[in-house]
Amino acid sequence: MVKWLLFSIALVFGFFLKAQNNTLFMASFYKDHLNQPSYLLEYQPSNFLPISENDLPLTKKIADSSIQYYDFTETLFKKHLIEVRHKDYTLNISPIFNFAMGKEFNDTVKRRLFQNSRGAYIDGTIGKQFSFFTYFVENQARFATYQREFYLSNGEFYPQNSDSSYQRQNAVILGGGRTKPFKIDAFDYAYAVGNFVYTPFRFLKIMAGNNPRFVGTGYRSMLLADNSHVAPYFRIDWKINSKWSYTYDRARLLNLMRRPYHSTPEAMYETKLMGTYYLSYQASKRFKISLFEGAIWSKGDSISQIKTNPLFFNPVPILNHFLVKQNKYYAVTGIDLSMIIGKQWLTYTQFASGNFEENQFAWQLGTRWYPSQRQKNMMLQLEYNGATENMYQSENARINYSHSNLAMAHPKGNGFQEVLLRANYEWKRCYVNLQFNQYFSNHFQQNALSPVQEISLKKKLSIFYQQSEIGYRFNRKMNFCVFVQSVYRNGNDLGYPATFTLSGGIKTAIFNTYQDF
Repeated sequence: MVKWLLFSIALVFGFFLKAQNNTLFMASFYKDHLNQPSYLLEYQPSNFLPISENDLPLTKKIADSSIQYYDFTETLFKKHLIEVRHKDYTLNISPIFNFAMGKEFNDTVKRRLFQNSRGAYIDGTIGKQFSFFTYFVENQARFATYQREFYLSNGEFYPQNSDSSYQRQNAVILGGGRTKPFKIDAFDYAYAVGNFVYTPFRFLKIMAGNNPRFVGTGYRSMLLADNSHVAPYFRIDWKINSKWSYTYDRARLLNLMRRPYHSTPEAMYETKLMGTYYLSYQASKRFKISLFEGAIWSKGDSISQIKTNPLFFNPVPILNHFLVKQNKYYAVTGIDLSMIIGKQWLTYTQFASGNFEENQFAWQLGTRWYPSQRQKNMMLQLEYNGATENMYQSENARINYSHSNLAMAHPKGNGFQEVLLRANYEWKRCYVNLQFNQYFSNHFQQNALSPVQEISLKKKLSIFYQQSEIGYRFNRKMNFCVFVQSVYRNGNDLGYPATFTLSGGIKTAIFNTYQDF
């Protein structure tokens, strides 16, 4: 009786806690600021993104402090398009767009590249404990040849009438989902994203939605990354004490394989489930080590569908690995470490394994350097990533570590090594971003994580990628920019010669759009 009374008092008290629960954006611009050593030392946020403003008030930290004398410039440089403030609630509304045009110089057909994205972003709070956000975007785009071929290679599967084989159709965009054809060689696609966050106590946060998720402090993640499509999930963050925290996450994933038998006008996709555990220990202000497990659960095949195993809801990590049959369950386990050195360096590493007996391993080693505490708009990053040729693959291809036919860790899947160098600098709203990627492998296999067993030869892989972008950032709240971008790519994986593209436009970059694969 006393325990229930104390719980009730705590619950009532929780409604009067002052907190900002708004979910932080995960685009590289925000993540680069989020991982500044000074912020990490002060707030010690989780490395399982997204996090909220009450974990680290990043929006306030990077806010534009300039003095504006007109309502128009105040909104343009510092605010959302619409902002409503009340003692019991808040509401923000802004447009989302990416209007860009470009050219691929080695394209003999002389296609015009373009990106035409339009949408809206809405977020708000109700009281002190509840927040929400959503955005929805409609897109039409024509991509460079290497991008188009990659997206087509991950297209959805349709069963054939004559046998049990499948045929690929359409394409799947990294972070954007499945498409339909548009103007012969372009794509039409749309997506809607959102979540809500409820914080009844300072030590407990409940989150649900379908927004991207990411584990780690690097540019890539070898555990769980945001380059796949969004998936509906439910998540609980529990801050056990000042040292320990625990995240319990459950999601519903898809293999983009149409079921052969259906009563609906359009056949449904095959489903699978994902259970994620993330146990973190903050050993000191400068050192953090976390245990990760991401497990994929079978929900059947093209004909049959099985009930959810009750162990799917088990809150204890690792335990299911010993209790569930391998053809019904595939888990990636790993560690995520980060260490702050001095006032300028953040070093980090990840190590993951799917099946030790089959030599399934992935790794990451990287560092970020922020040259000056006074100059917080400059960063250098060096990162090394790799995965063995069969990493993320289950003996049952239906439960490979993938979602919507896309890898859920590195976009290349497995069987590769990558060296990555990034640099960015901003001065009086003018910015420059530079990036260099070098891939190499002796046994790369395209679509190794496909839910359908496909015959493809392993090849020697060598890709050099370089991207440069210069622009002017009007608004940091929505990362509203005008930009010019160049991309040079020379690789032997898709059978095309070196390509050089030049594009420019105007965008609100609040989520990542990867093209460095």
